[in-house]
Amino acid sequence: MANGSPVQSIDRVFDIVEALSNHSHGMTLTDLSAEVGLHVSTTHRLLAALTARGYVQKDIETGKYRLTMRLFEVGSRVVGGMNLVSVSRPFLEHLASATGETIHLVARHGDEVVYLYKEDTSNSIVRMASFVGLRNPMYCTSVGKCILAYLPEDEVRAIWSRTVVTAGLVELEKLGFVEIKPRQGVYVCDYRRRGTMETLVAIMRYNGGALRKNEVRSLLETRDAMESMCMRLVVECADTAALEALAPILESIRASRDNDEAAENIFLFHHELAVLSGNVLMPLLYHSFRPQSIYLWSIDCKKSGVQHMYETKLRLYTALLNADAETAVRLTHECILRAIGELPLYGA
Repeated sequence: MANGSPVQSIDRVFDIVEALSNHSHGMTLTDLSAEVGLHVSTTHRLLAALTARGYVQKDIETGKYRLTMRLFEVGSRVVGGMNLVSVSRPFLEHLASATGETIHLVARHGDEVVYLYKEDTSNSIVRMASFVGLRNPMYCTSVGKCILAYLPEDEVRAIWSRTVVTAGLVELEKLGFVEIKPRQGVYVCDYRRRGTMETLVAIMRYNGGALRKNEVRSLLETRDAMESMCMRLVVECADTAALEALAPILESIRASRDNDEAAENIFLFHHELAVLSGNVLMPLLYHSFRPQSIYLWSIDCKKSGVQHMYETKLRLYTALLNADAETAVRLTHECILRAIGELPLYGA
């Protein structure tokens, strides 16, 4: 049964439509197939049917598929035929005029609210980003809270429990810990393949702000590569005046009142060097390591002392002022190698 049952095909079509609705700029065939968990050939066949009916169109230049206004047209006819909207409209208009605020008409759908009508006013101080057809969990919208206020307490508790679990799973997927497959379920993932720096921060928080030894080693090795590149680019691109402007930051390291303040200042010193490298991505990448870097430098300051850390950065700064890239690279490399050799001091 190559094409599956009719019901299964309908399910798959809706999976595709819902996936495309979350990507306003469109999706490639490969990305869409991966998101809905279907074979590329099956996805292509269903897209062809949706395209023929005018619900989907393909961008010739990018090869991406996106929804057309056809669904809006169908949905608008449904909403237009609802007595609720037509009966409520005069009252909504009057309320908007009297308050000068945006007024919404919504309907409950499961644990969510669906926006059926929106009456905006030009006098409204706060502009709402809502639109007809938008769905939101009841607990996080004012209109949803109004509905919840008149429901039995046990039902409210059940809705809250389901919503929190769903929101938690969505957050875990964003961090790369799980994958949510429509109509199939939730699967645990290898966060190394799907995660971001936010994932590492989440792991740190779970571990009470600490990193495990293999994570510390990985971070230090990555820093080693970045620092070497950064030092060479700074010598090549930065002028003396720009480097001399870092002197106050260096002095702030020496004058730090405690290890945490010193770690913050050391991060600032290295981040400014990344800015001076002239590489647009370098400071952005460096800043993505901020919590982890400050955590490690705070430990270094506690272990070696703030004065020693200041002297280390002073030697690095002097090498850069002298346009001595090799010495600068060697100094940073030696510091990181020493830190890797002292991994047992970093905790779990």
